[in-house]
Order: sequence, then C-alpha cells, then structure tokens
Amino acid sequence: MSTMTSTELGFITGLYNAEDLARVPGTRWLIASGMAGPEHPQGHMYLVDSLAKTGEELFPSQVAFAPSGGIYGDVEAPDIASFNAHGLALRPGDGDVHTLYLVNHGQRESIEVFEVDTTADRPAVRWIGAILQAPGVWGNAVAPLPDGGIVATNYLDLADPTAFDKVYAGRITGSLMEWHAGQGWEEVPQSAFSAPNGVNVSPDGRWFYVASWATKTFVRLSRGVSPVRRDTIQLDFLPDNVKWSEDGHVLTAGQISEPKTVFDGVTTYASCNFPVVALKIDPETLAVEELVRLEHEVFGTAATALEVDGELWLSSAANDRIAYVRA
Repeated sequence: MSTMTSTELGFITGLYNAEDLARVPGTRWLIASGMAGPEHPQGHMYLVDSLAKTGEELFPSQVAFAPSGGIYGDVEAPDIASFNAHGLALRPGDGDVHTLYLVNHGQRESIEVFEVDTTADRPAVRWIGAILQAPGVWGNAVAPLPDGGIVATNYLDLADPTAFDKVYAGRITGSLMEWHAGQGWEEVPQSAFSAPNGVNVSPDGRWFYVASWATKTFVRLSRGVSPVRRDTIQLDFLPDNVKWSEDGHVLTAGQISEPKTVFDGVTTYASCNFPVVALKIDPETLAVEELVRLEHEVFGTAATALEVDGELWLSSAANDRIAYVRA
C-alpha cells in the first residue's frame, strides 16, 4: 500500500471520539470505542459494518448486562452516564464467542470485559465483568496475552500532580502492567516509558510492542526473560495505538504534533485536527513502511490503524468520524 492523500479517504460519521478499533474475528464487523470529551460527556462503543460503511451505537443501547462472576469477582456494572471508553482489544474464542477488553475512565479506572457472540449475523454483546485498575493507574490501551492474562499501559500516575508536565517534557510517567486471574496486577520489569500509549504482544507471548507517545518512539520489549531486551526506533510523530496487520506486521498511527498541543486541543475542542501518519513495522527487523501521511489533514486526531480485507481504517480520538483508505 503506497502513501495516500486525504482525497482517497472515505468516512463514516456520527462516531464521536472513536479512539480505538478492533475487528470481530471472522466477520465484517468492527467495534470502536467512544471517548467522552467536549460536547460529549458520555462515552460509547460503536458497531461498524466494514462492508456497508455504516456505524451505529453499540454501548449502552445494544449491550446486555449479565455479570459472570468467576475470575472477575463481584463487581458492579459500569455507570452508563460517566462511561468513558478508551483503548480496546478482542481475544478470539475457540468458536463463535469472543472476549472484548475495554479501558474505562468512568466512575472507576477499569478494564471492562464483554462477551461478543457471533453466532448470528450481527454480534450480540454483553457485559460480563470488570478488572479494576491498580491504585493511581490511568490506563490507555489493553491487549490479551496468549496465556489468558492481559497487558495494559499505565499512561501516568493519577496521584502525581506533575504527571502531565512530565508527559510534555518526555520524562518517565508510566509502565506496562500485566494482570492474571488469581494474581492481580504486576508491573512488567524495565517497562518504564514516557506516556506509554498503545501496546500489543507477539502471538508467542515473547515480545511487547509499545508506543511511547511523548518521546515519539516505538519499542520492542522482551517478556519473561532476563536480561530484558529493549529495541527502540525513533519516529517523527506521536505514535498512538498498536495493532497487528493481516500479514503479521505491526501497525501504528498517530499525530504529527507535540504532546501539549494535542492535549490542549482534545480537551478543549469537539473536533481537533492534526496531520496523520500510519506505519507498518516488521516485528523481527523493525523496518518501517509508511502507509499513510496526510500533511494537510482535515480528519481529526488519528489514533489507530487497522487492516480489514485490504482496506486501512483510521480511528480518531477527537472528531465525529472514522476513516478508511479505499482498496
């Protein structure tokens, strides 16, 4: 896929602050998060038909609430009025039922857990539980681990009054956190980053791939071995979420700007536009292939690049739409 210009983008509108995207395995359906923000105090999730190019509200109107207990314990359903959906990820199931994890900043800092049943043509989604974040953690992204746990980024310490100043200066603010049933949260060794944003994990569970947003770097971090290995590549934009491509490469997208400029915009304006970059990265060599660069962008605050049957989809953390690059 060659570098594209904005005239080659298609849009689905009415999806507010859709910061992250995930594909429902084996289907045409995508699920998008919807962050709270200026003019939109309540967050959402959205269901997107990648073939029909349509989108609609999924949470709260089409989600059932049926807590499963078990590994998630006795936890209340999320407060709908203050729901604030950030990063999300899907764990494929053995059959037609999958698990969706979603970072929520509503009345609690948590990873909300949903069951996604694809037995019928349209996914049926129900909330089944939540994993409460460790004290002080302000989450951003989440990814399933092959051993059944999850990894999440701790973007910054909520108890630190200088946290955002550290983000703007590119200083250490957070780390990676692993959660396993019966064990709770543990910090990943040597995973300190400045504003760790997106995260994903290799299929064999040996590597983390992390976007250190404030330093404009992408990091491959070893998992479960000593000594820990960190391989870093410098980028010229603020990398956001991290996904896997259909051919086994790593995808990341983000904004050509500076940290304070982005935060000032997304906390003040309902629509906030920055130039967009999307990359494909070889997980072994870390070689970079640029897919999209929109220097004069009118799309929004790009956060996710996701491949869907030959099309590249782009989310936006501060706009009323998501975009796709036509095949």
